[in-house]
Amino acid sequence: MRRVQFVAVFVTLAIATPLTGLAILLSAIITDNIVNITRSLYNLPQHLVQLQRNLLFETEIIGLVAGTFIIFAILLLTLRTNQSDNKTSV
Repeated sequence: MRRVQFVAVFVTLAIATPLTGLAILLSAIITDNIVNITRSLYNLPQHLVQLQRNLLFETEIIGLVAGTFIIFAILLLTLRTNQSDNKTSV
């Protein structure tokens, strides 16, 4: 029974210690860089507008590529069904 308690405490400390250190580290990083973070959040809408313009073109290209793959998939499926129909009819 004591071994189970020891293992439970050990596992709890093994998980809590690194996570506490990580929380302290992230707090220090955020405190040091709060000006940069605020500036980035302030400029985010401007970057999103530029990104949206670029994404319109990229979305069109992705649609063309996806359509090509769909056409190839349909072509392969029809070829396979035609080959299996020819084998069964012979």
